[in-house]
Amino acid sequence: MAPVALIATALKAFTAFWSLVTMAVAGAFINKVNDIRNYYGVGGSGFDSANAVIAAATISLVYFIAVLVFLFLFAESILISVMVDTICLGFLWIFILGSVAALSVHASLFSNCDATVCSLGSATIGLGWVLWFLVFGLLAFEVTYTLLHYGTSYPTWRTPFAQLVVYGSSSKSASGPTSGGIGHNAETGAMTTGGAVYSGPGRTGGSEAVPMSNVGAPATGMTTTATPAAAPAHTQIEEPAHAAPTPTVHA
Repeated sequence: MAPVALIATALKAFTAFWSLVTMAVAGAFINKVNDIRNYYGVGGSGFDSANAVIAAATISLVYFIAVLVFLFLFAESILISVMVDTICLGFLWIFILGSVAALSVHASLFSNCDATVCSLGSATIGLGWVLWFLVFGLLAFEVTYTLLHYGTSYPTWRTPFAQLVVYGSSSKSASGPTSGGIGHNAETGAMTTGGAVYSGPGRTGGSEAVPMSNVGAPATGMTTTATPAAAPAHTQIEEPAHAAPTPTVHA
């Protein structure tokens, strides 16, 4: 795997791990708040923003695990293409931003409290912002690298990022192969085989245009003179050479 693809894969694996940690800490915070409120006979936590952080971290964890599984089992699937990855990362970026920003309203309350629940609240906010920066970094990295090196064509964006970095875009040129194999040039209509070019009547597809019907093995005692593609080939028959008579000398 290319270094750039390896870095992107490692970042996705680390983001999945960070999502798990964020989800666990946010869940512990909500559980602690519920215990305190239930002790006073008040149901519910009242921290809907923390619940949103749990949801965002959970979705991020599921998404990045799915991406890693597809990356190793279905590496060429369009489901992990740059286009799909950009859409999903953009959604996660907005979702995490909204949920963590809403919980950050209570940051001053948590900082002025020494209780465990306040420490968990501050930790949830910190972990949530780091998760947002990780998702944003992945999104910016993939989009910027793809635009700078491969452009904006559809075949490029439907290719998985790792495949794009290793093998390039899946778009094909309009002309056939330049060496080896048989191809077709869409502009000239010429057939190419093993680097040689064969053009139809009235066309020139290379340094010398030879009609396909005129290509064959030369016969014994015959030579073929190459003529323009529009005119038929002329065949010249070589007469066998006659040996000159040897004078006879009589003694």
